[in-house]
Amino acid sequence: MDDFRYDSESDSLTCPGGHIAVYHRRATFYTDKIKRNGCIFQFHPSLCNACSLKARCHPGNKGRAVSISFYHSLYQQMQEKMASEEGQAAYRNRYKLEHKIADLSRYCGMRRCRYRGLKRAGIHTLLAAIASNVKRMAKLLWKVTTPFQEQVAIAL
Repeated sequence: MDDFRYDSESDSLTCPGGHIAVYHRRATFYTDKIKRNGCIFQFHPSLCNACSLKARCHPGNKGRAVSISFYHSLYQQMQEKMASEEGQAAYRNRYKLEHKIADLSRYCGMRRCRYRGLKRAGIHTLLAAIASNVKRMAKLLWKVTTPFQEQVAIAL
């Protein structure tokens, strides 16, 4: 898929051999986890069978079909951002937030909201955040030492 070039202005797809898809249609793609909307571009079989790069594209005798999500441009922007130094720094610090979100969902009831209404849901979120922060503060204030750490401290 990386070898194909999509032009959003003309809504066309060009293969590595330089051929333009002759047909495209809107479709919904279903995978194991999600469904997404996009376009399917179909290349003519006579163009694909005569191309020298056919083995690189696909093994069949029918023309190649390529699906592109409507969010393809946003996906490319995010890939460029993650390749930059700023994106790498954000990725390195990601674990700090993910631990807190996991704690909220596992132990503070944030998988599902217990109440109806925006106001009550806000209260539920606030109480869960307070509970999570109190747990973290308790861990920071009263560090529990293991017996191994005590033996090392005595030995030194």
